[in-house]
Amino acid sequence: MQNILIVEDHDDAMIRMKQIVSEAFENPTVATATTLEMGRQHLKKQFFDLAILDLALPDGNGETLALEISTQFPNTYVVISTIHDESERLLSALQNGARGFLLKEQPKDHLIQEFKGILKGKPPLAPTVTRRLMEMVKVRGEEAPKAFNTSPQTANLDKYSLKLTKREAEVLRMIAKGLDRTEIGNLLGISQNTVSSHISKLYSKAKIRNRAEATRLAHALGLI
Repeated sequence: MQNILIVEDHDDAMIRMKQIVSEAFENPTVATATTLEMGRQHLKKQFFDLAILDLALPDGNGETLALEISTQFPNTYVVISTIHDESERLLSALQNGARGFLLKEQPKDHLIQEFKGILKGKPPLAPTVTRRLMEMVKVRGEEAPKAFNTSPQTANLDKYSLKLTKREAEVLRMIAKGLDRTEIGNLLGISQNTVSSHISKLYSKAKIRNRAEATRLAHALGLI
């Protein structure tokens, strides 16, 4: 992990995280950003082995940047670093491309060991987050038959029988992940009008009417 990006808007947390990664890895080069946009600018200039992202940033949500990085730079290892009371966003962050989820309140030595574990193939997950994940997966597993029940129209469909284009499938996946038209356009490098056109076509093909139905369809198609 030679090139590391830290996106964090609190000075003390930024300084602490720089110290942690400097001790966890051998002489890493660390770039820092305090906003999503600053992070994007760094990503345009070079490849990062590791990106450590806060969730709450002045210009948006760290999950958005996690999704962008996982889509555009799949070899970059994304880790969320956040405060304890945001752990309910764990599954969403992991679905958006994060491969680790750490809490800022963890002792420094523990965080160093979590980062070192990446080199051994061990995802960095805080113990409380691991427990929370297991609880959430259990609950979702119990609710899945009801929550993700598909209509007769979508029960046995795939993106080929629906004749979705690759771009329409991408847009459907992003809608299901909660992104709005502006975020989808920025991520795919297309205009909002083009996004709207894709949405209109895929809604017509699948005979769906809203985001909730789009989310169920994306699950049925295995897009998320």
